[in-house]
Amino acid sequence: MKNQLIRMAFVLTLLLALGAIFGGISSTSAHAASTSSSGSLAAAKPNINYIDCGGRGDFVQIYSTYGEFCYANAGGFSISIPGVYEVCGGNNTGYVNTSWGHYNFSRWQCIVFSGGYTNVFFVLIN
Repeated sequence: MKNQLIRMAFVLTLLLALGAIFGGISSTSAHAASTSSSGSLAAAKPNINYIDCGGRGDFVQIYSTYGEFCYANAGGFSISIPGVYEVCGGNNTGYVNTSWGHYNFSRWQCIVFSGGYTNVFFVLIN
């Protein structure tokens, strides 16, 4: 199990590095290109960043079988988080694009994927 986690961390790091090299990533959190709220490609919005949740509920929170991922500040980026079962907006509005479709979130609203797990491919915070 430990070797699998180490391999998975290595592969994810390698993929992020390749994305940075070939995708022209400009976000401080080393994630891919940004889009506007309409979903079309636009200038990078590097203000969004991954943060430690620290027990706070005001950040955008993505709950996955791989852990809890929190994001702060306005902006958007492509990402790949598998095994997602819930997304909470905290004190934010925005949307996520998943393998099940596009989901808007409002302040203090949670989206629960009760039919199983989905993958999150894009996060935008207004």
